[in-house]
Amino acid sequence: MSLVRKYRLITRTGFVMVAIRLALWMVSLPRLLNWLTCRAPSGSQDPKVIEDMVYYVERWLELAPYHPKGNFSHAP
Repeated sequence: MSLVRKYRLITRTGFVMVAIRLALWMVSLPRLLNWLTCRAPSGSQDPKVIEDMVYYVERWLELAPYHPKGNFSHAP
């Protein structure tokens, strides 16, 4: 992955996470989940890109956890 594509993915991932958090203030969780429901991709997705996306989401969550005590996946 080129450096430009890497930083574009990092930026897009952060933007989507901020947008989701803002949307939670304006709409109900069921409606937001309906909007975020996965659709079948039109082409084949590269598993490496998906792995990278998951990695960046995890890093963003470490930097700005939603819950003051951390993310629910890391709660004791």
